[in-house]
Amino acid sequence: GSSRFGHGLFSTSDACEDLDDAPGALFSLSGSSPGRGPSPGGRLRRLASSSYAHAHDAADRVMKSAVAGTHGLRNLGNTCYMNAAVQALANVVSVQDVFLSCDWRREVNVENPLGSGGAVVSAFAGLLWALWVPREASRVRTVVPNNFRRAVTSNNDYFNDHAQHDAQEFLAWLLDAIHEDLNRVRGRKPFVEDVEGLGRDDEEVAAQAWRGYLTRNKSIIVDVFQGQLKSTVTCLTCRHASVKFDPFLTLSLPVEDSSHYTTLYRCFELFCEPELLTGDSRWFCPSCGEHRDAEKRLQLFKVPPVLVVQLKRFATDSTEGRARKLLTHVHSPTQGLDLTHYLASAQRDAPLYDLSSVVNHHHDAIGGGRGLGGGHYTASCCHRTTHEWHHFDDSTVRPLEEKDVVTPAAYVLVYNRVVLLGKEKEGAAVGEQLSQQPQSQEQQRQQQRRRRRQQQQQQ
Repeated sequence: GSSRFGHGLFSTSDACEDLDDAPGALFSLSGSSPGRGPSPGGRLRRLASSSYAHAHDAADRVMKSAVAGTHGLRNLGNTCYMNAAVQALANVVSVQDVFLSCDWRREVNVENPLGSGGAVVSAFAGLLWALWVPREASRVRTVVPNNFRRAVTSNNDYFNDHAQHDAQEFLAWLLDAIHEDLNRVRGRKPFVEDVEGLGRDDEEVAAQAWRGYLTRNKSIIVDVFQGQLKSTVTCLTCRHASVKFDPFLTLSLPVEDSSHYTTLYRCFELFCEPELLTGDSRWFCPSCGEHRDAEKRLQLFKVPPVLVVQLKRFATDSTEGRARKLLTHVHSPTQGLDLTHYLASAQRDAPLYDLSSVVNHHHDAIGGGRGLGGGHYTASCCHRTTHEWHHFDDSTVRPLEEKDVVTPAAYVLVYNRVVLLGKEKEGAAVGEQLSQQPQSQEQQRQQQRRRRRQQQQQQ
């Protein structure tokens, strides 16, 4: 987990003073936060993502330093997984808008037994401030995340060691921990039964399922990161179908094992392909009254403002029975990822995304010391204001060309939803109408090959 990838423009030298992430009085949970906050149920919005409109401007005002957002994080002993996940999250514009405007404090749920009493979210906010609002803008610094790590290890024993861990696993835990700290649902959470289609309109069933979910889970994290999947299981004997709608925080996409190169679109295709449930996995069909072979299919139904994608870069070796990493280069667009073909519902705006950050895993295995090996984690992030890319390798930060952002080491991709205006929107509407026409898999592959050639020509 130690740094081993050389020094760059923002590399920390011994002459640079380290900056601790202790939040101090600014992040005390007592007292009121400055400015006027949003209504508890308000949606986060802005042109390119989702944020409080006033919070976006407030966040811009505090980022006056020329080196804001280009600070590294000290490795505290195999904590590169934590540093990479934090840098990826710290460069999400919606996250910056909320935590750099102090709106989050009024939503802390100190009574939630599933939360940390606000300790984790407070420590994360303090760390975000240290990265983006340095006290002395004239000096390049490395932030020492001691306070943040203490908050993490005090609330999750699994990370309370000096072993390497999976960055995606940590990122998912951190998002959930922040969610529970900011959960707007107070008191005892109601019991919510599963909602099934039973022949009803998908939109009606999905809305009912979402409302039920919000009676237990309602937070900034839900607003920004959570989407909804449509799950259809069909009995292969009687054709009875069960339709359910489930929330998701991250998407885990399969990666082809038989190729050195593929596309992210192909990964979405594989994710949406029907899966045969047979043998020990047979489905209990309520119509037949017994277990039957069935077909299960997942589709995107509601996509979030910020989409977190994990590439499943692991497979079981059939000869040795051990997990191994897939080194396939998954070509992932930095701009204009279009999910239209993978959605089972109409969208108000085209589901277009730009890449915000990437968590990279450098090794021939994935995971932590307790699981699938070691390795080293880094992050590649797009700067909020300059739109330039930087590579974060613990305390070392260097500029990065956009063409070098996505490599075979890419493990977690964080995408920011964008909204097109004017002529771009009109063009997208025409493209969406064309995309409504059914395409065969071969047509889709041809389209992907054309995109690949265009990308190569641009490079």
